[in-house]
Amino acid sequence: MRAYSQLDLIGQELKKIQSNQKGKDFFSKVLDRLLVKKYVKLNIKLEPEVLVRSQGLCYDLSRELESTFNQADLLQVLYGDFLFYVRRNYDNLPQILQWLVTRDITPPAIEDYSDQTPNIYCGDDELTTISITMGREEALRGEHLCFDLEEVETNHHFTLESLLSIVFTDFVEQYRKGNVKNAAKKILKYVEHKPSSNL
Repeated sequence: MRAYSQLDLIGQELKKIQSNQKGKDFFSKVLDRLLVKKYVKLNIKLEPEVLVRSQGLCYDLSRELESTFNQADLLQVLYGDFLFYVRRNYDNLPQILQWLVTRDITPPAIEDYSDQTPNIYCGDDELTTISITMGREEALRGEHLCFDLEEVETNHHFTLESLLSIVFTDFVEQYRKGNVKNAAKKILKYVEHKPSSNL
């Protein structure tokens, strides 16, 4: 099974199940549970223009909240909303896949076979990386979605990181076009009702 994020959380879970089947004692099982991190850190690649466009909204939200609200915080809110959308539409994976495909602006990989060994250029040099910390279970849900999308299209290219990039980029683009009404108010309402330990 391939990894659906940098972290390969599904792979970690499968290894844990396999090692538990080998007859671990009670103490080892408890220790394993205690050592599992509740939060994980991911690096997401985004176009610099997208990050610059999102700064204004984040600045406005910081003023309203009277605390720092950056792009990583915005991405967590947007991903939470995306997971809600996925839960409501999980019986229609082709629709979810279509939503992702139409919004994916990942630069295509170009293979250069002029040398003996192929070089692959993906356009990643022009992207900026941001780090986001999120709940392990939320990240695992994204990996599970990527795994389940294999039922619709085998060998698709989506990963948890690409889902996050698509969700963020699409929101900023829709906000720029004026298609997202009362975005700041809706985000503030979400942040105020979400437990602070998750943000």
